[in-house]
Amino acid sequence: MKKITILFLLIFNSTVFTVFGQDFTREINFADSLFKEKKFIEAKTVYTSILQDGAVYSDAMLLKMAYIHEGMGEKADALYYLNLYYISTLDEAVLKKMDRLSESAGLTGYEFGEAGYFINLYKQNNQYFLLALYGLLFIQLGFILYRRIAHKKQPLVAGLFFLFYASFIYYLNNFDVIDKNAVVYGDYNYLMSGPSQASEVLKVLPKGHRIEIEESDGSWTKIEFQNEYYYIKNDRLRKFHL
Repeated sequence: MKKITILFLLIFNSTVFTVFGQDFTREINFADSLFKEKKFIEAKTVYTSILQDGAVYSDAMLLKMAYIHEGMGEKADALYYLNLYYISTLDEAVLKKMDRLSESAGLTGYEFGEAGYFINLYKQNNQYFLLALYGLLFIQLGFILYRRIAHKKQPLVAGLFFLFYASFIYYLNNFDVIDKNAVVYGDYNYLMSGPSQASEVLKVLPKGHRIEIEESDGSWTKIEFQNEYYYIKNDRLRKFHL
């Protein structure tokens, strides 16, 4: 299989994914023009500002940011934007690029399982999932009413399915389904034995390792890294948000 590069992916991903407002569209177009002129530092500044505002992004923009950071030798940042691109598109081709890049940088945690895939799939299509669940809920309700009225029976199994669908819908409407991963962000990231500055330092991680969040408590987060549990300050983590 031919080596997949970020530039190759750029050819097929130039459509804006989400746009709110003409001002942001102009900013993206301006940054794109800087990128085409190979003014990468200037383009990166504009792209970063756009993404931080949280109002607009495109899949192509994420790839361009990854390309710029990789060209500058900032592999951890390149991996971060490739991860965002994967969350947005679920394009499995980019996983090969991330695997090679993380291996060359000595960074771990970039294995992607089925759970993460389905979480991102749900986040992209949550309205359709909910619509399907509401449809199943009303089908079960109709069946229950039919059995009770026409046959004078208590449809126990259908009732249990109704409760399951109703509970699932309640959960999806009231609790966030989130990707529990983040990257450590900073040159020296201290992994502690407990949620306190007085706790023992168990490990020091460089920027870019991908970890799994277990729970947050105040200014500390409990994480899993290489099958071990640690505590880290919240401001040392960079979550994957679009």
